[in-house]
Parts: sequence; structure tokens; C-alpha cells
Amino acid sequence: MNVAIEKLPECRAKLSAEVPADTVTETRNGVVKAFMSQAKVPGFRPGKLPRKVVENKYSTEIEEELKERLTRTVLREAIENQKLELLGVAAVEREVFENDGTFSYISEVVTKPEVELSEEEYKNIEVEVVKQEVTDDMIDDWLARVQANFAEYKEADGEIEHGDRAMIVYTATKDGEPLAEQLKEEMAPIAHRDEAFELMIPKEGENGYEMIPGLADAIVGLKAGDSKEVDVTFGDDYFIEELKGISAVYKVDVESVQKPDLPPIDDDLARKVGGENLEAIKEHFTNEMKAQFEQGRIQQIDNQILERLNKEHEFEIPREQVFDETQHFVNQMVTNAYQQGMNPDDVDKHENEIVEDATARAVSNIRTRYMLDVIAEKEKITVSDDELTRQVVYMANQAKKPIKKYARELRDGPGFDGVRRDIMISKTIAFLRENANVTEVDAKPEEEEKDS
Repeated sequence: MNVAIEKLPECRAKLSAEVPADTVTETRNGVVKAFMSQAKVPGFRPGKLPRKVVENKYSTEIEEELKERLTRTVLREAIENQKLELLGVAAVEREVFENDGTFSYISEVVTKPEVELSEEEYKNIEVEVVKQEVTDDMIDDWLARVQANFAEYKEADGEIEHGDRAMIVYTATKDGEPLAEQLKEEMAPIAHRDEAFELMIPKEGENGYEMIPGLADAIVGLKAGDSKEVDVTFGDDYFIEELKGISAVYKVDVESVQKPDLPPIDDDLARKVGGENLEAIKEHFTNEMKAQFEQGRIQQIDNQILERLNKEHEFEIPREQVFDETQHFVNQMVTNAYQQGMNPDDVDKHENEIVEDATARAVSNIRTRYMLDVIAEKEKITVSDDELTRQVVYMANQAKKPIKKYARELRDGPGFDGVRRDIMISKTIAFLRENANVTEVDAKPEEEEKDS
């Protein structure tokens, strides 16, 4: 069999083949015999059909089956003997039975990318991670938050301060008209309340959720019985469509001020959160934070390794895979945008940015996977059946499903190969992490401020 391969850009190749007449004849005989044994024709017993009858009645089907078998033979020859790393057939240009009995086949196929990585290029990658440790200030801040959760608010004299709670009533107007009348009935309470409404005033530096933007800060300094007019502007990302981007004036009346009565930070408080004593919950918090820091450290290392590999190794990848992966990310990003309150018009405005970002992520992901495949092969990283079983058991527990049922669903859906591949990717990344040169650096002041 003559098989020729011409490499093309974007992981494509032109595959040309000529199957000899004797191979075509032999394959055709096998196809006809299969039809003779399986076909049903009135007047003939199964398996006793004359060849001529079968060939006349099923001529079209026989030719299609013959082409399919010969095509598989050509592709197998290209993979096994021509070392073609085939991902799929993009387009068939020619599949013709010639007058001399040969079969002529030409197609454009998609091939695996050619990735060349030496051991020096993926081992000992330089990585910097920010040092993180649990400090006394972190523990004190956490204990203060626990203390605040068990605070009892009591009515008190004096001005509203950050961390207090106020009982208020309010009415909003827009352009001199009641705002409540300009909203749907179910949204009217955002513009008018004549029954006392409890408003929490966040501590300084804390960003609490605000149903009415800026209102909490605006009433700091007021006392029970005081009134104030507050200018409020709703952002373009506000969750109520009718209020997006508009300004209104709120007349606020303070009915009472409540100040927190904080419990002491002691063993009794520790027991309220399930601890044995104060030292025990401090130790528990410290261990949790250490685990979080270690997870963050691992993430920093992994991200830098993969970013470095992607930056230093560019190679062509199949456009079909880029398209599919990009579409996946676009769908994901649009869904997230809707969940965050964006409307279809907002999403359309950012369409180009979304597609551009999704494409970049797709290219990076695909390149990363191919490089990890090469590294796994070089380092003989494999996944055992025991590792696969443990992962499936873990996934079933996470999904809160019986193991047998989950395994059956997995087999009928994405399959075990996908799970095995995910494990191999994780093991390969862990190998790269273990073989990286990691340097710990002190956090910059702005990073320390952000962490605190």
C-alpha cells in the first residue's frame, strides 16, 4: 500500500493513499460474506443467500461498508507504519475505486502537535513564593470577629458609631416624586419604609453588604430622634434594573441606636464555637490558616510553573480544539456574568473582550495539556488502577452517591479515561513542583495590607 503524508500548518496533514487491487478485492469479499450471512431476503433462508442476489440488492451498502473498511486500513497503516499521530479526519477529498481495481484515498487529517521538551526545560524551574505565617495579630482579629458574632445589641444613648446597629425609617424621592411609586410593588420597600428597619453599620474598613449604597456611613454621628437627607446613587451594576445608575434623595429618621455588648474572650466564648477552651480554638484556627497558606503556596508554585512553560514554549495546536475550548470558556464566562447581575445588553457590549479572553485561556490550557503529556511520558508517570479506584470512591463521596451507582453514571457519561487523565495531570504537576527551585520572598507592604 502506498501512503504519503504531507504536513500542513495548524497541526494538519494531507494523507494520500492507494490501496492495491488485490487488497480491495479481498476486503470486498469479506464485506459481501458478512452481508450474505446477515441479510434477510424473502424466499431465501438466512445464510443461504446467493452472492449475486446480495450484491444486486445491497450494492450501495456494500460499497459504503467497503470504503469505510479500506479507509480504516489506510488510517491504521498511517498510524502504525508512518508514525502519524492522528487526532481525526477533517475532510475527505477523494475516495474512489479506480478502473484498475485500486482504491484511491485523499483526506486532510488533524494531527497531534509536535512538542519538544528537554529535561532541562521542565526541571528546576525558578519560582518565587510569598512567605506567609500565622501572626498574633491574625489570631486576635479572628477572635474579635468571633466575639462580634456573639455580641448582644442593646439600646443606648449617644451617636451612631461604626459597629453599631440603628433602627430607622426612610422615604426616597427622585426628581421630587416618591421613588416607591416608580418601582414594582415587590421592590418598593427599597424606597420606602414606615416600620422600623434594622441597619447594621459596618466597622471602619469593613465592606458590608449595602442594600442602599452609602446609607450606613451617612448616618454615622446621628442620635435617636435625628433626621437627615442623604443623596444616594445606585451603581450601574445594581441588582435592580430600574435603579441602575439613578440618584435619589433619602429622608432618614433614626428611631433608636443599639450598641454591641461584647462577651469576654475566654473559655466560655470558646465553648460557644465548639472548642474545649480558648487555647484549643486558637490552635485550631492556627492549623486551619497554616493549611490555607500551604494550599496557596502550592497554587502559587503551580501557576508560575505552568505560566513559565506556556511563555517559553509556543507550538501549533489544532484549531478545532481551540474552537471547542474557547466555546466552553465563553459559555462559562457568560453564565457567570448573568449570575453576577449583568443583562444581555451588557454581555453583548463585552462580547469581543469575552471571546479574546476565552481564546487566550483555551490556547494556554491546550498547550499546557500537551506539554504535561510529554513530560508524563518522559518521566514514565502513570496512573494505577488502585489510584483510579480511590479517586472514584472520593468523587462518589463528594457527590453523596453510592459508589456503584456513581461508577455506573461515570461509565455511561464521561468515562473513567477522563478521571484517569485528570489524575495523571495532577501527578505530573506535582512532579514539576517537587523538581522546581522555590525561593521564598517577603510580602510587599501592599500584599501584607491586602492579606490582613
